Amino acid sequence: MLPHINEQLTELDDTALCALVCGGNEPAFEEISHRYKGLIRLISKEYSYPGFDSGDFMQLGLMGLYSACKTYQSDKSISFKNFAAVCIRRRFISLVRSLLNQKSVPADALVSIDEVESSGSASDPEDLLLDKENDKLFYELIKGRLSYMEMCALKGYVSGLSYSEIAQSTGLDVKAVDNALQRVRKKLLK
Repeated sequence: MLPHINEQLTELDDTALCALVCGGNEPAFEEISHRYKGLIRLISKEYSYPGFDSGDFMQLGLMGLYSACKTYQSDKSISFKNFAAVCIRRRFISLVRSLLNQKSVPADALVSIDEVESSGSASDPEDLLLDKENDKLFYELIKGRLSYMEMCALKGYVSGLSYSEIAQSTGLDVKAVDNALQRVRKKLLK
């Protein structure tokens, strides 16, 4: 990116940056994201959820900020900062509510990943037992490296769900599912 363009963006106020973001200007969103990362971090601490790492919440916060840029109306009596804070909070609240609603699924409708039989073709009972133990070890290894959000996205993906189906079942945005799966690939290929 050309330095003089970034210098010009830093001189613009939030309303002008929002107008540029609405026009598809990515450097403008980068600038406004830079300005509001602290606010996103602050709000994410209020709405944390067990199993989610800070990267998950930063991603959701940035989506809330992007939504704020797209929907902000400068002729209203609210400042962009306050409007963005509301959009970011709503994004977090929506996520936590959808996760809490998932817990109300009847227990008999759930299948533990530990109980899923090995997909191996072993017919010897000893081989079946070893395959099952290896599957459990592999699952524990994955579980230790991934956040809750990443595990949900991975389980949906492995089940053959599309990104939009995973997003619908988890209450996330399709882009958040894609980003979570990208992080899964990076973490598991280390």
